[in-house]
Amino acid sequence: MSKLVNISEAASLGLHTMALLAKHGEQRATNQEIAAALKGSSHHLAKYNEKFAKPGKAIMGALKAEGLTTATSFDEEIEWTWFYLWHHEGRRSRHGASMMAP
Repeated sequence: MSKLVNISEAASLGLHTMALLAKHGEQRATNQEIAAALKGSSHHLAKYNEKFAKPGKAIMGALKAEGLTTATSFDEEIEWTWFYLWHHEGRRSRHGASMMAP
């Protein structure tokens, strides 16, 4: 039989579990349900990293290696663009995945 997780335990597991509980409209979810939600989110995070984070980091590294950016952070527009892509869009992507958005 599946172990049930109560809402206080779920809170320590994060948004994935809280969304799962809200979806069920109840105070309990099974460990298998929680594991399935976390697996989906982890898959999404890996896809985001492959499509945006790793290529972006490589581009920024190449710009620095070629001397096209200075040692001072955020004095070129491309550094701000990279920050917004990495931080803000990455956060939105992770949040959407944890809330089971399409």
